[in-house]
Amino acid sequence: MKISNIQPIKNFISNKNFKNKQTVNQTNYKNINNLNFYPAFLGGYSLDLSKVNENLKEEYYPPDIFETIQKTLKENNPQNKSLYDIHFEKYKGVLDCFSLDELKEKYPEFKNVNSVFDIETQKDSFIGQYLEGKSDVFSNEEDLTLQLIKLYWGQGFSLNDLTKYLNENSKNNKDFNLYYTMAKKLNIPLMNSHYAHVLKLSNKKYNDNFREKISIKIKEAKEAKKQKEEGEPIVIPRGPLSNAHKKHISESLKKYYIEHPEAIYKQSKRQSDFISENPEFKDEMSEAMVYAWNKTQEGLSVKKYLSKFMKKCGGISEEELALKITVPKEKISALELFWTKNPWAREKFSTAVSKGWDYVKNLSPKNYFGVTNNENCIILNLVPTKINKKIATWAKENGLFIDECIHYGRVTFNKNRDYTDDKKAQEYKEKIDKTVLKYDKEHPREADICASVLQFTLIDFENDLEKRSEELPEFVRNNPEIIKRFKDSLSFFFNITPVYEKIGNFNKFPIDGLEYNDLKDYFLSLIALLYDLPEGYKVADYINHKIDRIYELLETGNQNELNKIISV
Repeated sequence: MKISNIQPIKNFISNKNFKNKQTVNQTNYKNINNLNFYPAFLGGYSLDLSKVNENLKEEYYPPDIFETIQKTLKENNPQNKSLYDIHFEKYKGVLDCFSLDELKEKYPEFKNVNSVFDIETQKDSFIGQYLEGKSDVFSNEEDLTLQLIKLYWGQGFSLNDLTKYLNENSKNNKDFNLYYTMAKKLNIPLMNSHYAHVLKLSNKKYNDNFREKISIKIKEAKEAKKQKEEGEPIVIPRGPLSNAHKKHISESLKKYYIEHPEAIYKQSKRQSDFISENPEFKDEMSEAMVYAWNKTQEGLSVKKYLSKFMKKCGGISEEELALKITVPKEKISALELFWTKNPWAREKFSTAVSKGWDYVKNLSPKNYFGVTNNENCIILNLVPTKINKKIATWAKENGLFIDECIHYGRVTFNKNRDYTDDKKAQEYKEKIDKTVLKYDKEHPREADICASVLQFTLIDFENDLEKRSEELPEFVRNNPEIIKRFKDSLSFFFNITPVYEKIGNFNKFPIDGLEYNDLKDYFLSLIALLYDLPEGYKVADYINHKIDRIYELLETGNQNELNKIISV
């Protein structure tokens, strides 16, 4: 397998954890507007991290922030970070928490906060209004405590601004005391007043962000209320969602379908749209249904009676039961009638669905390839996604094994599971390998293309490390020791492998003769390095994205962009 020259692929004919503090400072906000306390920051000093460091005492800071500032300044603050940047880097993870338990696990400083549902309150109080579902700002889908922490700590919005906005948008005439609610009732730690004021001033876009985020929050609260009134069991917000939010909705739907298996075949449009827009979840759901119907005693017993019941409307196919194709409305009505007339079947199938999801999570051979990168799983895709799709399409056209060909070339290291003795997983992998082997014989140039993609990826990775590119995960970009480890690893590979040669007007260029297997072996050693890093999976995500991007450049023959990668 050789490295191919730069040209469109269609023309390939002859070439080819910081230390935690015990508590968060709490303070009374009565004097928050007294600007005489902050003369040093009225002249723009709040945007200068070194000036902030000079004027704020160490005890004013929340856990870890002071230490991070010292480290940043020691490195001369190359990215010109402000206090807000450092605060947000630490607390942005709050925004991806969907329960207080999750929050407390990630951020020990919030371990003593109270759930809004566990405290006594007056009916006409701010909390009482929320519990009655009368708040226009806060959704009852999420604990009020968590929502307030997200705005105050996660977004860095001031207590005064939040209180003022809340009262301006309250339907009754009573002024709510948000300080009392947060600090006294919900036991939410408050920032030191000096720190909070400088934090606000250090955010150049504070006012715009405040209006935007609060506006979005109000819309989401109204949308959640509307969906609940319409009988939607799981609130699915409109617009783009973070990966963490998608995962939260997916897990909520799984739980709901286990408790209400009849709803699987009577999904609302919102649920159906969400599943269609998230193919990974759709595939998992289909696999869970196949297992539930055909591999569990409960599913098989229900399926026997269901098949007889459905004969009057033309029967129901395996593809329909597995949700691989759309179930017609008349069959959905018949299914609904079946569950209504046979509560025993609904109960049994609930057990079958639960087993189906357990299978997908723990036993499916597909998990040999992993699902997503996470703390316990490092996954590198050594074949571009588009080539995998081409393999799957070709296999389908030729009647070959196509299940999960999209994951060919995916290398997985899972801390919680050893696949080496998993016969089912190995058999599954061998089926894919046989399909790909036949594909390779008909498309010999694809291997050369993959070799070029991997080599360009390594060169571009080295470039990003050298300039501390914004594309790198933050924990790498901000850690010189980790950068050095990666650079040393790449340097070793480049020194033992004849990687570059001057050709034409290019300063560096991958030469003919470097085998795909040599590159693959290096990526396997790279996985071992990622495996030892707490957030190594983020680097794997970064590399996977880069592999697909570079393939696009090779496919289109974008010489300008490729030249930027290989130039000195």
